[in-house]
Amino acid sequence: MFLSPNLMRASRFVIPTDWSYFTIVCSTTGTATIQSTWGASTTTVTLAGTADVGAFYFQTGGGVAGTVIHTFVPCYVVIDSMPDTDELVIFPSMT
Repeated sequence: MFLSPNLMRASRFVIPTDWSYFTIVCSTTGTATIQSTWGASTTTVTLAGTADVGAFYFQTGGGVAGTVIHTFVPCYVVIDSMPDTDELVIFPSMT
């Protein structure tokens, strides 16, 4: 299956592994909500930058698999996984 770059710029991402940080990079400024575990309260963040680029860097000492990110503008998400510190691009959730 071919995944186009436009498909990757989706609005819902589920991080499948424990992480030490993640970065949301968007095609414009906007907002996102982050839910660290199922049923937990959400945090709303601003994807700041210029009129053409929005970004948010999130580091709280790490998080667990299952973190859900909802963006309100098209974005990409990159994480630093734990414990191996590989940087991974997270594909959007199809459901």
